[in-house]
Amino acid sequence: MTNRRVICLLQTIESSVFEIRLKKPLELCQELYGWNVSYNIIFDFDIDSVRPMDIYIIQRNPSDWIVQLILDIQSAGGLVVFELDDLITEMPYFLQHHVDFIQGRTNLQEALRVSNMVSVTTQRLASQMYQYNDNVHVVPNSAGCNIVKTAALSDV
Repeated sequence: MTNRRVICLLQTIESSVFEIRLKKPLELCQELYGWNVSYNIIFDFDIDSVRPMDIYIIQRNPSDWIVQLILDIQSAGGLVVFELDDLITEMPYFLQHHVDFIQGRTNLQEALRVSNMVSVTTQRLASQMYQYNDNVHVVPNSAGCNIVKTAALSDV
């Protein structure tokens, strides 16, 4: 598990979700295991211009091009973890992003299916994601050291 090269592909790095779900736990993995972790805005990402990584973490993106990006990453030898903190496959109508996520639901569901692993916040959310992917792991928000040690992407 040492010397893993991990890149997170995010919609924004100015988000508490990013801090809680990805940055803090991955900083711990850097410290514990010597991982090389980097972050990139997904809209600026070009797989041909980035050195090969072992693991690509994609955070909750329902764009129409997301499935092709995942397949391209896998063709280049990378493993993809699709990261979710909410049940965005069933976005409530009263939320601001409802229309965008409803329009992207098919893309999101297919992205979940083709990813190597799905990471979620709760067991309840995991139970909803098993219909798309058998390799679902619960990593609670603000994961402590023991959680990161046992769920350190060894199952990807």
